[in-house]
Amino acid sequence: MSSPGVAEGRTSLDALLVGRVVAQRIDRGPSDVLFLADESDPSTVTIVAKTQRNPPRPGSDAHTLYRLHETLALHAADGPGSAIAPRPVGWGSEPDLFAYEYSRGVPVKERIESLAPDGRSSGAAWPVELSALARASGALLAGFHAALTAGAPATISVGRLHQQVRRAVVGSEPPPSDPVRSLCDSGPHNLIAGADGSVGLIDLPTDERWTFAEFDIGVLALRLARRAAIAFHSTASAGDAHRVFTDPLCAAYAAAGRELDRAEVFASFATASFVFAKRSLTIGHPLASLDYARRDLSWGLSSLRTGRALASHR
Repeated sequence: MSSPGVAEGRTSLDALLVGRVVAQRIDRGPSDVLFLADESDPSTVTIVAKTQRNPPRPGSDAHTLYRLHETLALHAADGPGSAIAPRPVGWGSEPDLFAYEYSRGVPVKERIESLAPDGRSSGAAWPVELSALARASGALLAGFHAALTAGAPATISVGRLHQQVRRAVVGSEPPPSDPVRSLCDSGPHNLIAGADGSVGLIDLPTDERWTFAEFDIGVLALRLARRAAIAFHSTASAGDAHRVFTDPLCAAYAAAGRELDRAEVFASFATASFVFAKRSLTIGHPLASLDYARRDLSWGLSSLRTGRALASHR
């Protein structure tokens, strides 16, 4: 598919509001998020419009985001909705504006919380529905990586801490080959569960970062497991987290035709655990908690040992 010209897809907020009303507005500091509904049915949102007050980061301007969505064709070929990302509607400037179709479904964060009724004891087992969410997330990740792998850089860096953990697990410094566009910052808050059981993106990430597939898998598994532990008031072990989230996510990704290094996945899960443990000890952080920090450290150390055991059996 050829890249759209600069004029293609160009729109404005005034144009988007023709025949529509603002159903909800969310102020996010440097940006506003507007949910637009048809005038004939104000209760049904059809378009999301994001406006930036300040100049955006390079690569995250509205026109670049529109081209990324349109060129990759991550949205459904016919009709609204998508298994990966929503269809772009248009872009504009002054202010920087990017609009896309509203995704139908339930945010994965809310889906996880809905499975944990109030009063459930801390010793309750996590339901099988969580593993189904992990498998669907693995399918999403595989599709996302496949669509954005072209043009990968020759070398990548995923941070000093991860390189240290990786050396402890697999005993090597250079990152593995076959880098992918990162989805690391996505998690239960910006993934959406569809009625058909699939998981999709509410919108595409704007950071142009590259990593390797195992790192994205490990980080996403940790984010999903942490949300479940919080929702269930759970003292689940790292083994529970890997059984319910990491293993199904890896299996779904591998089923898409990609060979995975599970030692790398566990090293990445461990790295993410240590990062979240530090955040949990940071005064003023929204999730600051000594109990969270203990759990994250425990999960990280356990995952580190598991990764080393897997690496030693290569």
